[in-house]
Amino acid sequence: MTVLIVDDDKSMLLMLCLQLSRAGYQTKSVSDSEQALKALGEAPFDWLLLDGEIFPLNGFQLSRKAKDMQPNMRIAMVSGLYETADIKGQPIERLFQKPIDTRALIAY
Repeated sequence: MTVLIVDDDKSMLLMLCLQLSRAGYQTKSVSDSEQALKALGEAPFDWLLLDGEIFPLNGFQLSRKAKDMQPNMRIAMVSGLYETADIKGQPIERLFQKPIDTRALIAY
């Protein structure tokens, strides 16, 4: 399974990549939404894991564009600011609160 991880926090990005790679996922990581859109245009991904507060598009805006580009891709958000109610009506299937429980993430 391939995962595109988008987070502007380098330590969070590294931790997520490391944990998911150890669990057998193929990961690609980027630090902003422009890089994410470029990656989505170059290769298919099974899963998009994104932070809520990234730039220039925030996580909600990026999730909508990503779903248009790759309709079968699953999308989850990692955030310390947003709650599950905030993702209603968005293409985001699940919200993981920071600090993240990587076991729950891997089980997802």
